[in-house]
Amino acid sequence: MALGVRLRASYRLAAVLTLAHAGAIALLWPLSPALQAAAGAAIALSLVSAVRRTALLTSSNAIVALQFSEDGSVSFQTQQGAWHAARVLPSSFVTSQLTILNLRCNERGRVRHVVLMSDSAGVDIYRQLRVRLRWGRPVVP
Repeated sequence: MALGVRLRASYRLAAVLTLAHAGAIALLWPLSPALQAAAGAAIALSLVSAVRRTALLTSSNAIVALQFSEDGSVSFQTQQGAWHAARVLPSSFVTSQLTILNLRCNERGRVRHVVLMSDSAGVDIYRQLRVRLRWGRPVVP
């Protein structure tokens, strides 16, 4: 059975990313003020990029939809509307609250990551996705 997943913005993931980046900024206290400013700016840019791409899905290369075929293959759609064929890597991580989907693109061999929390899709779709990833995916070498 094919499974289509339309992703939605995850404010829970945005909060987790913000807390993680705030923790990284807090670790800068022993550095000189100049290094604190430079590292703090880099961390802030990382936060904006991560939240736009993985949590709010507003970046042009954000993955906004997934399509799983009966044969185990997967395709993903970016915010720009382009579909890309990929395969699920065994390093993907699946739990009830957090799913990290590692995908290797068939075109260029590049690895893309999809971070999903329980609010990233409807409850039933997220459950079906977790079941598919945990029990229905073939092992890829």
